[in-house]
Amino acid sequence: MVPAKTNGKWRALVTGELNHSFKSVPAALMFSGFKREVRRDNSPSNINRLIDKAYIFFIKYEALLVRDIREIFKQE
Repeated sequence: MVPAKTNGKWRALVTGELNHSFKSVPAALMFSGFKREVRRDNSPSNINRLIDKAYIFFIKYEALLVRDIREIFKQE
C-alpha cells in the first residue's frame, strides 16, 4: 500500500510543498523536522535522504498510517 519512493508526493511531503495534516502525531513531528532540515539544506542528496527516512517510517508503521497514506497518495 505504501507507494514507491519514486512517487513525487514523497518529495512534496518532505520539502513542505504538500501540506498534509497528519492523523499520527509522530509522523507530523517527523515531517515538521524534515521541513526544517530542507530549509537548512535543500540539496538533492539531503532531500533523497529524507525521502528514504520517510519511506522506511511509513513501511514500518503502515498499519498505523493507513488513513494518512490514503489521503496523501489518493489517485487524482
